Amino acid sequence: MTWPFENDTSAAVKAFAVRSLKVSRKKNSLIVAAVLIITFLLTLVLSAGNIFVSAQRTESLRLIGTTAETTLSNPTEGQKELLRSSTLAKHVGMELYFGTIKDTGSRIGISYIDVAEWEWHRFPLVRNFVGQFPKKENEIMAALWLLEDIGIKEPELGMVVSVTYFDRDNAVHSQEFILSGYFEDNSYIRSGGRGNLYVSPAFAMSADKMSETLYMDLTGSNKENALQQLAAELRLQSGQSLTLSPAYESAGKVSWITIGFLVVIIVLSGYLFIYSFFYFSVSKDVQMYGELITIGATKKQIKRIIYYQIRRLLIRGTLIGGTAGFIGAYAILPYFINIFFDGQINIRFVSVIVGTVVSIALSSLVVYISCNKPVKMLASMQPINTIRYENYSNIKYTKIPGIKSYVLDMAWRNLCRRRKNAIMLIVSFTLGCTAFLAISLFYESIDPKQYVDRYYQYDIEVTDESGEGTTITKNMLTQINGLSGIEKIDVIERQRIFIEYDEDIFQEYLMDFQRKTSLDISSYDRETLSEQFWSYVYSLPEKYAEDDEPGAAYLSEEYAEILPIGTVFSIKVSQVAAYTVHVAGYIDVEDSLPAGGMAPVLYLSDATKNSIGGEDSIFQIGIMCAAGQDNEVLTEIESILPTGGVKIESKAAWEEKLSSNMSIFYIALGGLSIFLLFNSILNFINTMYSSLQERSAEFKTLSNVGMTERQIKAMLRHEGTIYTMIIASLVTLIACVGAKLLFGGISGIAPYAEFHFPIMQLLGIVGLVGIICMGVPGVMYKKMKP
Repeated sequence: MTWPFENDTSAAVKAFAVRSLKVSRKKNSLIVAAVLIITFLLTLVLSAGNIFVSAQRTESLRLIGTTAETTLSNPTEGQKELLRSSTLAKHVGMELYFGTIKDTGSRIGISYIDVAEWEWHRFPLVRNFVGQFPKKENEIMAALWLLEDIGIKEPELGMVVSVTYFDRDNAVHSQEFILSGYFEDNSYIRSGGRGNLYVSPAFAMSADKMSETLYMDLTGSNKENALQQLAAELRLQSGQSLTLSPAYESAGKVSWITIGFLVVIIVLSGYLFIYSFFYFSVSKDVQMYGELITIGATKKQIKRIIYYQIRRLLIRGTLIGGTAGFIGAYAILPYFINIFFDGQINIRFVSVIVGTVVSIALSSLVVYISCNKPVKMLASMQPINTIRYENYSNIKYTKIPGIKSYVLDMAWRNLCRRRKNAIMLIVSFTLGCTAFLAISLFYESIDPKQYVDRYYQYDIEVTDESGEGTTITKNMLTQINGLSGIEKIDVIERQRIFIEYDEDIFQEYLMDFQRKTSLDISSYDRETLSEQFWSYVYSLPEKYAEDDEPGAAYLSEEYAEILPIGTVFSIKVSQVAAYTVHVAGYIDVEDSLPAGGMAPVLYLSDATKNSIGGEDSIFQIGIMCAAGQDNEVLTEIESILPTGGVKIESKAAWEEKLSSNMSIFYIALGGLSIFLLFNSILNFINTMYSSLQERSAEFKTLSNVGMTERQIKAMLRHEGTIYTMIIASLVTLIACVGAKLLFGGISGIAPYAEFHFPIMQLLGIVGLVGIICMGVPGVMYKKMKP
């Protein structure tokens, strides 16, 4: 835009800017490279962050089994009508519960979900769906794990599934269904192996429901506020509640903090490099721009020339970096993210596009902020000032106490009078070193060996997954005991017990059970509860068995407030004579073992187990192998055990799989850390070289007044020593203070992580800082000499 009576000089400005770009190709290529790398890294990090948080939420939803944001149990007709017209709820789906399959302890039931619930909330979470939604009255569909639990190992479409279940009146019904569809899902992990067979709409219309639940999403971005307004609108009755799904509460906060840390590091590192590079670049061209100002160039025209060059360089760097980052996100991230989620997460195109656009915008902002101050300084200078311009200021400085060396004193004086340059160098180098150490800590903390050591106590674990207790026999255990290469075997046995239901004791427990399983048991009569109130009893782990007193029972610590110490109740084995026990203590949740029916798991002392009688079945075998013989033992065990109903896990196999999968993850982290460190080193070298060029006339003056080459080199070496001491001290301090804080974020992403202070990396960084800071000035000065 030109003002009235102002000559249009845009063509001249553009021509001069283009010629200037061609003259300074080497300098400009470095700026383009810096912008390219910053954009590329930001695209990868932001895309990874967006996808990782989304993947965490999806994984949480898969454990829950539905994407619905809130649920309403047993709605009235008036509430249903309100929801149809409410602006606060959308995607309302329905589930009707009809009964519990016999001999599953209320773990497996029969329910109907409408098409809206299936399409909006369930289908997005399932995998490998085969078949179709049930339509005919005798059709059903179910998850593969659930079919296996009721005895169907190899399902086929159209096969007959015989089901015996209890209805709301505790009447027994036997019916044959046709399997219309099956799929994979993970809801059994969170629900403790509880789930439902899904029947058709025709069946739902012909049967009496036990309970009804509505699933829905909330409108607007503020879910908590929408939830409160909807609860007030529905006028909830006793026993009804609206709660936000756990998957939507504070999802991904730790992940975003970690991603934000990396983004800040990359942005600051890029800013310091570009600012330093551009600042010295402009200072070299001060006299050239002074000549333009002398012949009439205005402040606006000077800015236009420089900003035109910046835009050209920025467009090249961001487009190439953004494109490379986008391709990298699609080529690398799917493999890399799926390491954490067992190959179940798909990369969304929109997520990568958003990450790329935001990265380009951030890179552009960094470049303009970096260049803004030098451009303003140059444009506002008077012609006479450009001729005498020097990139330092003669200011007062504090003399180092006790220093008698004039050469060291001169080195300190040089840093003080170029204080701004010195601070920029120190901050840039410190930031690069800190980033390297931070990523090194991340690398050290998520070693696959730590993962398997955290989650697998034994080299090989064999688990009975049938729920029947007959898959692993005593004879099989004897054969395993006789194998060579085994150093230790631990066996976990269990048996089914019934707990006599007492409403005064277990009412609060049942309410908690209902919240955790979404199973409505309000219609169960006392007889039904008595039949379904069973669970498993395990031997009390040794570390909790302080007193072997008869009648002592232990529970998981999650029931400490619901069933306090001293609570007395009766248990039976196979409905024989009752035996009275009392709650004597609790065990950690992480030591708890799988439940069975509706009753809580019990851990009994040896004296109590002997008193109640009954026969234990083998649930799990933990095996410790001799060094290097894991695979041989695993092969022999697989030949002894049956092919179905047993899960065999090997620590060595898991470690090998994780190490292989995470190799690209380590390469990516290593590349990022090396780049950030290299960026700070390059910035130091570039700034130091530019500074020495500016001081070339000063060195000649010092030589003329009698200062020898040896003394000049010593002065530069002392400057490097001061830089080394300051940077090394800051890096060490930050590493010592920030390591534990950073590890808190790492453990939020990977709970199995173990803290390992990167002491060797720190020592290496300090040594590298010393070599660079004390060696570069002398080398650069030597190259400047004719």
